Amino acid sequence: MDPMSPILIDHHEPDNLASRATASFVDTEAEATAELIVQLAGAADWELSPEAALPLLVGLLDDTGFMTEASPRSVTGAVELFGALDDRTADLPKLLDQSRTSGEESARALGTLRATGYRAGDLFVAVTHVGGYETAAAHALCDAGIDLAVVCSDQADGFRVTARASESFVERRSLGGDILPALADEFGGNGGGHAGAGVAELHKASQAEVEAFLIDHFESELGLTFATEV
Repeated sequence: MDPMSPILIDHHEPDNLASRATASFVDTEAEATAELIVQLAGAADWELSPEAALPLLVGLLDDTGFMTEASPRSVTGAVELFGALDDRTADLPKLLDQSRTSGEESARALGTLRATGYRAGDLFVAVTHVGGYETAAAHALCDAGIDLAVVCSDQADGFRVTARASESFVERRSLGGDILPALADEFGGNGGGHAGAGVAELHKASQAEVEAFLIDHFESELGLTFATEV
């Protein structure tokens, strides 16, 4: 294998990334990609250095909600990574600090103020636009009871759509397996992620175009009629 060839290791829906990789290790049942790296290292008998273990542990803890959503495999991986930290243990507290920055607070407020809301029965959808910290804005909308939060942002090379969904929405459709890839097919680009969280990087689009496409898509696929909520 060419050492410069791309290899895909992921726990998200792979979309079209797998077709561009020389080899892939994808497990959507894993709680974190870091978990797969630990598994791969164990199978290959690689020793994880403290410098490698530290970011892997932070990623694993973040993806599992600080182990509140951890599987037995995730717990085993975390224990192994903790054991490999050595003197880098002292770096953990600052890396795990979850206090919000001023930018995140602004994104939460602006994302909520700018949101357009839609309702179909007991299903609530909101679409908004921020300049950064898209995930913070999406979480603010979800905290307010929105079933699908769609946050748009302009990028230097395109248009980003960040989405988060409730369990009730995921029972109907998957963000990573359906909604975000559909956006990528419509506007060009890539889209994927988990059933309840993901991102689409689009070549060219606007919030109005994304909003109209999503509502039409939901009405067609779910057989619902959405009304604007003000």
